[in-house]
Amino acid sequence: MPFTLGQMFGGWGKKGTGKKTPRARDISSETSLSPSRKKLGLNSATARPHLEVSSDLSRAQKAIKGESDLAWELITAPHISEKATMLGESKYIFKVSNKATKGTLRRAIEERYKVDVESLNILIMPAKKRRRGNVVGLKSGFKKAIVALKTGQTISEF
Repeated sequence: MPFTLGQMFGGWGKKGTGKKTPRARDISSETSLSPSRKKLGLNSATARPHLEVSSDLSRAQKAIKGESDLAWELITAPHISEKATMLGESKYIFKVSNKATKGTLRRAIEERYKVDVESLNILIMPAKKRRRGNVVGLKSGFKKAIVALKTGQTISEF
């Protein structure tokens, strides 16, 4: 009868003590290369998949054309607070994604609500310690944006 985890699962031995099975990429991956990579003379060590990197600017341009849902990704929710109601009619506060920048957020708000943004301030709210009994936890921080619209424009969601 096993009494410890080491006895039950065979223990955690040192590296190299067990038999090594050859990995699929160690055997011969010349057959797994595509014909175009073989023409270029790439072997398995240099053949890596091409990763396409998309920038936020190109995604924002697509959002203006209506091809992307960048506005729905960046704007999380309206931030309703005492300060938000004191600001008045022309300023609105939103909780936004942590990856949001001023440029992409401006385009996203203009595309989603069909308004003109006059100014945009972004604030990063820090995490706060919260205590429940003897356990100390962390209330996660967030990013919020204060948006000022041009005179005469309103957002209907508020």
